[in-house]
Amino acid sequence: MKMFRRILFSILTLIIVFLLIGFLLPRHVYIQRSLLIKSRQDLLFDNVNSFRNWTKWSPWLKQNPGMKISYSGPESGTGAAFSFNRDNVNPGKGKFTLTHCYAYDSIILDMDFLEYGKANGKFIFKDLDSASIVTWIMESDLGRNPVSRWFGLLMDRLVGKDLEIGLANLGKITSETARNQTFTIEEKVVPERIVLTIRDSCSTVTIEKKLGSFYKKISQLIKNKKLTVTGPPFAIYHNYSNQSFDLEAGLQVDIRIEPPHGINCYVIPSQRTVMSSYFGPYNKTSVVYRAIEKYIHDKNQIITGAPWEVYLTDPNIEKDSLKWQTDILYPVK
Repeated sequence: MKMFRRILFSILTLIIVFLLIGFLLPRHVYIQRSLLIKSRQDLLFDNVNSFRNWTKWSPWLKQNPGMKISYSGPESGTGAAFSFNRDNVNPGKGKFTLTHCYAYDSIILDMDFLEYGKANGKFIFKDLDSASIVTWIMESDLGRNPVSRWFGLLMDRLVGKDLEIGLANLGKITSETARNQTFTIEEKVVPERIVLTIRDSCSTVTIEKKLGSFYKKISQLIKNKKLTVTGPPFAIYHNYSNQSFDLEAGLQVDIRIEPPHGINCYVIPSQRTVMSSYFGPYNKTSVVYRAIEKYIHDKNQIITGAPWEVYLTDPNIEKDSLKWQTDILYPVK
């Protein structure tokens, strides 16, 4: 009986010591990993700025292919979020939300693991011309729970490995993205042209349908008036953001006419432009816009109007999106 009491007393003593030491351990966990990646800062940023891209590189999502994921908020940027639900893994449920996105420099997110607590994440992107340094940081407040603080001692070793794997995956898929995005930049004078256009607002969801409708109406007018098309279809983006556009689309024709209501006919004078010929899918052109704007800035030029796109490949004929050519032009002086 005395032996049992001694053993019980020893166990209780160890538990008390364990808890007392736990209260003395740090309540804050800070984990940081960095990696030099031979890729552009903007491409790396884009692959983190949308949770729909995380399935390609995040170790937590790649390791759990059966995970149920639902997205909410905008597709990218501040407010974008996703919730996850997975079986036989803890934490099994949670939600990640992008709270602050500073274009190409940093991204801050909240990670809510429900009953397992919360954490904050941060990505920092540093441009080194031909490469970038990406830093991934995770922070968590373990609160007053001494047991959690003991586990906190292991977090850098356990979670840090995941951050290293994630950064390596991010570098790999970003390099693949860069190889699939081919474009050049040059300066070009575009001659005067007569155009038929339709202008309206649209969203990222409706833009494809709107463009199809515009070109159909204009093509029918060209047929009725027996005009000659003198150039490929184009679209002018007067104002645009991640979600909406002030869009004017049209075709070049040989002569000026008096168009019906809703269709414009006018002459665009000769313009000096900075142009890029891009080959790839239409939804990946943002990187080209940024490259042109950087070129204009570096050359101390001034943008004098809205940019426009010229579509030289018919996707109904050429099915390989990597072969679709789009010329993107900015008027400058």
